[in-house]
Parts: sequence; structure tokens; C-alpha cells
Amino acid sequence: MDLIYMTDTKEDIGVLSDYTLDLAYGADENDFELTTSINSKLMHPGYIIYIEGTEYGGIIDSIEVDTKNELLIYRGRTWHGILNAKVISPPDGQDYLIVNGELNSIIGLLISEMSLNTLFTAATADSGITVTNYKIPRYIKGYTALKKLVKLKNCKLLITFKNGMVMLSADKITDYSKIGQIDNDMVNFDITKYYKPINHVICLGAGQLKDRKVLHVYSDADGNYSETEQTFTGLDEVMDVYEDTNAEDDSDLIDGGKQIIQDSRTQNAMDVTFDAINGQYDIGDIVEAKENVTGLTVKEYITKKIVKIEDDTVKITYEVGGTE
Repeated sequence: MDLIYMTDTKEDIGVLSDYTLDLAYGADENDFELTTSINSKLMHPGYIIYIEGTEYGGIIDSIEVDTKNELLIYRGRTWHGILNAKVISPPDGQDYLIVNGELNSIIGLLISEMSLNTLFTAATADSGITVTNYKIPRYIKGYTALKKLVKLKNCKLLITFKNGMVMLSADKITDYSKIGQIDNDMVNFDITKYYKPINHVICLGAGQLKDRKVLHVYSDADGNYSETEQTFTGLDEVMDVYEDTNAEDDSDLIDGGKQIIQDSRTQNAMDVTFDAINGQYDIGDIVEAKENVTGLTVKEYITKKIVKIEDDTVKITYEVGGTE
């Protein structure tokens, strides 16, 4: 794969050879390490590396020289890390940045809010998805905000370097569990499943004692929410409390309760490695794995990808579950 490097002014210089590139992005890290020979062309902090038409690339932040092994080691932020190095704040005099409109257009608006227009752009195609009065969480990191925004509409954030720009777009999440399960006859993996996530949250708002605002959020086995219908009782009921005395309305309290349930449900985890030919999964897609001896299954969102490129060979490790 051609790994191209360009200056901080986006002028292409050349193609690197004999390199090893490690990237990790998604739930955390969002950085890369690039190793080349000490005799290779020297790059500088602020230089950009990329593989055209892929998600792989970023900006160089540091350089290490290993004289013993005659190596240059470059480290920096992936596109995801660059986005998460920005914080989205409410407009002056307002409680929240509230967005409305077509989803890709809103992504473009947030790119502008982060002052990243020189390198990032949003797809111009109409996603067919409309967002209405969505409150961007206050003082939230950019990549985290974008993931939350698109997931609200059952979408994932696609990132592709194309024609000198990092293109961001929204696409529908793919549920690969509907196509088939991954089992341990196909690949090796580690899975952990938690059987008793929180399924009932008491949401406490403003007020004192008997006058305090109290709402309830319930969840069924499939993760569907209700404010009135309780599925689990007795020994099967697992409860928690969400408290926000500054909640502006009932929806803010309910959303807080749902987040607690969601975080509890995402304790399930799976680490699995595929060859590059199977690397079609994106952050936000859903996969299901089954261990054939125990029958244990885990169905979760992909939250992290770890990519290693060496000698034109690509290995991708996926992590699922956990908080994003």
C-alpha cells in the first residue's frame, strides 16, 4: 500500500517504502506509530501521512531516532485523534450548541466549529437523514461528539482520505449478526459476557424530598427503553440512580438514565483479529461471536480498530463493547 507523505502545507513529497505503520483508533488511543529506516527521507513535525482512499493516516507530532537499530520512529494523531484534540463549546451566551438539518451538513458545521476546514470536509451527498433540535453535549471532544451524533440516527462515521482532504460522512450501521456469527472454528478470539446489566434507573431532578422530580427508565433484554413498562422484577431487577438537579426538562433526565443503562450493557467485550480481506468492518458496526463449546455469544458494537501495515500486509484487530 502506498503510504504518501506531505508537508504541513499539504504539498505531496513522495511515497515511503520499507515502513511499518501501527494505528489504533475508536474508543481510545487514536494515534499512530510509523517506523522507517534512519536512511529514509526525513519528515518533520506537522507533516501528514496518508494512504489514499482509506481511513489510514494522520499528522506527525514527534520524532524519535533509534541509532542502535538505525530507525526513525514517528508518532502522531490519526484523523480521529486530530478531531478529538478539539473541544466543541456552546456558543457565547447559550447553554448548548443546537443543530438541525441534514446529517452530513451538520457534520460539516461541526468541522467548521472546530476550525479544521483546511484538512477536513464533509460529504456533500444528501444522507437522507434529518436531525432536529439535537443538543451537542457541552465541552465535548470533537470525535466523541461526531460519534454520538451519528449513532443517534443509527449511523456510523466514515472517514476517508481522498483528493487531499479527510472526508467525513454518515452511513447506516451494518449489523453483521444478521448475516452470520463469527465462531471459534473460523478465528480465535477472547469474549467476556455480562449477564446482569442495569435494567432500571431512577432519575432524580430538581426539588427537595417529596417535591423532587422522580422519573424511571426501564430496559428489556434487547435494550429497548420504556418509562412505564417494567420487564425485570425481583432478583432479575438491577437498579441504579441518575441525579441531575440542573436538568432543564424531563428528556434530559431520561437521557441520563438511558446512558447509565447503555454503559452497563456495553461491558461485554471481544478481541478478535482478522486478515485484511475481512477488514470491512467500521467503527460502529455490530458483530456477533459464538464460542462453540460453551455456546457463549456476544453481540456488540465495534468500538476500536488496531491496524498494522508491514510489507504490504495488513492485519486488523477489532475490539467490541466497552464505552466509546
